[in-house]
Amino acid sequence: MRAARSGKFAEYNDLLTYYVGLGGNRNTTTRFRRYIGDPVTRPLLPEHDLSAASAMLVPNRKQDHHA
Repeated sequence: MRAARSGKFAEYNDLLTYYVGLGGNRNTTTRFRRYIGDPVTRPLLPEHDLSAASAMLVPNRKQDHHA
C-alpha cells in the first residue's frame, strides 16, 4: 500500500528517486538531488548545487538544455 503524501518534501525522503529543483528558493538555487530511501539523508553533491545566474529561471524565456 502506498503512503499518503501531502506534498511536503520531508514525506518524500524515503523514496528511491531523483529530484531537480530548477530556480528554487525564490530563484536562487538549482539542484539535482538523489533520494536514497533514507528518511533523513538526501545526498547533494556540490557540483549539483548551483547558484549561478546562468542556472536560474529567466522570465519569458524557454529553458534550453545545456551540455
